[in-house]
Amino acid sequence: IEKIKKSRNDEGTKKYNELKHFEHDAEDTRECASPQEVDLKMENLDIKGYADNLLKLLKKYKKLNIWLCSFNYDLIKYIKESSKYKCGLLISAIVNKTKSTTIFDFISVNYKIYKNSKKETMVWTINKKDQIKKFINENVYIITDKPSLVKNIIDNNKDIM
Repeated sequence: IEKIKKSRNDEGTKKYNELKHFEHDAEDTRECASPQEVDLKMENLDIKGYADNLLKLLKKYKKLNIWLCSFNYDLIKYIKESSKYKCGLLISAIVNKTKSTTIFDFISVNYKIYKNSKKETMVWTINKKDQIKKFINENVYIITDKPSLVKNIIDNNKDIM
């Protein structure tokens, strides 16, 4: 937050305000049992520095059930080896499709390439009714932009689940 705060442009100020808002909301949260997936995007090459700073920041949010994931294999592997957080690899049709996932706690995959896995799985981005119906009966976490639609489908189909 400090680096962004020192930025003099509007974009830096906007990012700082968003982070401060997140920080305030997270500090006010009660204990949360459901996973809060945090998708780590990294623009610099200092994996260790980025990860160490992130882990220091996350100590403030012990009440949240935070699961960390990234397309950056080296970053998420380092975090897995350096912390007790659940860590997962993001997989798309192009990125990380052939990487080993054995060291990770879960995987997060695009719905188009989903295959049943013994590992906990998050499937993204499920926004259509037929997709939701398909995945609510799988043993996966659904990542969606339309949570009210997912809730409505689940509430109306409890007898088939």
